[in-house]
Amino acid sequence: MGLRIVNIKGISLADYYNNSLVKVTSMTGKVVLSAKKALNFVSGYFGSKSRWPLGEGYQYASKPVERELFKRNFHYLLMANATVSRKPEQRVQPFGFEYCDHLALLENLNIKGDFQADSKVIYSDKGNLTLSIFENEGEIVIGFGNKSPNRSRGILTSNQRYSILNWLGVTPTVYRESEKIVRAILDSNYFKGKKVKLVGVCYRASLASYVASRLGLSAVCGDSAPLGAGLQRIIGRKRLQESYDNIIHISTQHDFVGENRWLTFFSKFFDLIGLRTPGNFGKRYHIPPAYPKDNYRSHMFFYSSIMKHLGYSERTSPTALKEEDLLYHLK
Repeated sequence: MGLRIVNIKGISLADYYNNSLVKVTSMTGKVVLSAKKALNFVSGYFGSKSRWPLGEGYQYASKPVERELFKRNFHYLLMANATVSRKPEQRVQPFGFEYCDHLALLENLNIKGDFQADSKVIYSDKGNLTLSIFENEGEIVIGFGNKSPNRSRGILTSNQRYSILNWLGVTPTVYRESEKIVRAILDSNYFKGKKVKLVGVCYRASLASYVASRLGLSAVCGDSAPLGAGLQRIIGRKRLQESYDNIIHISTQHDFVGENRWLTFFSKFFDLIGLRTPGNFGKRYHIPPAYPKDNYRSHMFFYSSIMKHLGYSERTSPTALKEEDLLYHLK
């Protein structure tokens, strides 16, 4: 019979040791799990844009836009503005596009949520999102808008609130709602056989670029608000790399949203140590601002910069453009 050593409670040292080991192991597991959950959000910030092996990698600085590329794509930027214009037909019809039947389209979509439609938009109060779909014989253009751009809570509009959350690495609901509705449109085959282009300007451009990156679609974006770490993580490294071939960003030079020089400066520094920072993924170009001494005004009136770069006065209506400019995209 072997010697059995017990403590004052009558528990053998071997049993006490085993029980203690189980408790320590269990506690360690809980600590590790809690730490993993706590760091899950932070980990989204890791992933350097500058170390990509594909193509040219992330493009920090925009290039002057080539005349040919601009004339083939400027109509998309004007159509993007139709979602917030007082005269939306003037941004669409001169280029050979018409509004699709949004009510009939929504009836054909297999989608859950509070989506509604009228003659010109499909909208959702969840995220303050609107979509306008334009079509011609061979293409549909999906323009991202917002039902109440100046609706505010406190001192911030909804656009400003979502943009700040995005920059901080949060993933606002409106981005997921945008992807949901575009997926439903693609799955419906309502526009079967037609090419798809996503468009947006400023904050709305970030919706277009996010959905285009997630789904591998083509997009043209103006003065684009950059995608934050949280959205980048959802998109994934491979899709972000592929954006270089699918997405075009055109901004006014030194625009404080799409061409923010401070953001570029800090991005280069943090990317060197592998920290993810907000960025616009795709090919990046710029045009001269309509109001060089007023950055804010140039951003708010992006339309004016487009017109001046085409060689017209800043307030020229698309209906007054020369036929060769209106139809250039069809060549």
